Amino acid sequence: DRWRDGAFPCRAQRADYAFYACRMQRRVPTRASAQALWRIVSAVGGRNGYGFLNGLWRLRGWLDRLLGGPGLSRSRRDPEGLRVGDRFDCWQVLCVTAGERLTLRSELRAPGSGIMEFSVHDRGEHRELGVALYFHPAGVWGLLYWHVLYPAHRLILGGMPRRLARRAEAATDEAARALSSARS
Repeated sequence: DRWRDGAFPCRAQRADYAFYACRMQRRVPTRASAQALWRIVSAVGGRNGYGFLNGLWRLRGWLDRLLGGPGLSRSRRDPEGLRVGDRFDCWQVLCVTAGERLTLRSELRAPGSGIMEFSVHDRGEHRELGVALYFHPAGVWGLLYWHVLYPAHRLILGGMPRRLARRAEAATDEAARALSSARS
């Protein structure tokens, strides 16, 4: 499965983290333009939030701060764009393929290494927004952590891609109205 499984950066530079990741993903079809989808994806986090259950994200960040982690305390360098190596909230940007893919590694305190990956699939008239979660567990505690948080992650994946796609659809509709007004 591409470079993710076993990639050292995805495993937080830790050889003792599982080579193969636990994985959960969701793709949602959307009528939004690929450009609007990418603008929403590349602006995720910070003041823009995560599109769904932002209170739960803040709670997890607060708990992480209590455990000595970064929480959601770091601001974005640029509110609309990201580069490899950028750090914001609790994430480090591992990969950016403009218009297609954004891969973030979690820096939250956890028994393993977490990855969140956004993808924009543009197939002409059909577009999809994908969000995937990967977790390279550190032993039994890491597997327990993954299974205990599975329902919360499933809930997040049930809503986050849909909400982000709706934001992109609203931006696409607004751009179409502006273009129509300009032509009139």
